[in-house]
Amino acid sequence: MNLYFRLVLTIIRALLSEKVRCDENSVSKWRVLPNDIDAYGHMNNGRYLTLLGLAAIDAVIRTGLFEILSEEGLSLHLGSVSGAVAKTSQIV
Repeated sequence: MNLYFRLVLTIIRALLSEKVRCDENSVSKWRVLPNDIDAYGHMNNGRYLTLLGLAAIDAVIRTGLFEILSEEGLSLHLGSVSGAVAKTSQIV
């Protein structure tokens, strides 16, 4: 249920926020919830990728790409993801 709430929240935020060009950065800010953290106090890898997917949805809507894709009957698929940890989270 939590992920559906985050999806709806992402769509609403994207529709209400300012549009961005395709060559600009799109930033999505999220809070880490207690159910996002594993037994070692780190964000679960699967949840991290889920939030990246929500950020991609936000970017697609804010750039206007979603409207173009839906008019043409096309869909967008995330092919692969790679990343590196820049900073570890601290539990407060």
